[in-house]
Amino acid sequence: MKPPYARKPVLQVYLNTVFQDGGWEERLKSCKKIEYYNQSTPVCKEPFGTRTIGYEYYENGIFIALVFEYRRTDGTIGNNGRRSPKMLLIEDIYHYV
Repeated sequence: MKPPYARKPVLQVYLNTVFQDGGWEERLKSCKKIEYYNQSTPVCKEPFGTRTIGYEYYENGIFIALVFEYRRTDGTIGNNGRRSPKMLLIEDIYHYV
């Protein structure tokens, strides 16, 4: 059994870069996905009816990512199609905002 993973606070821009450049979208396709959060999106640049949805991802039973997205009523992802990671397990350290 692995010991608990360390935690490291980081900036959102760091997580975005690692997520986009590190192949995370492809990696998460094979993971178990659990809806963690689902609420109406407050007034912002997204169209009325957009939902803010967060997903937890598990790989081989290990929690590896927490990712949020704006889901529009037509099913597309807002924020120019980009999802927003809030926590990623990188080299046995949880990097989070």
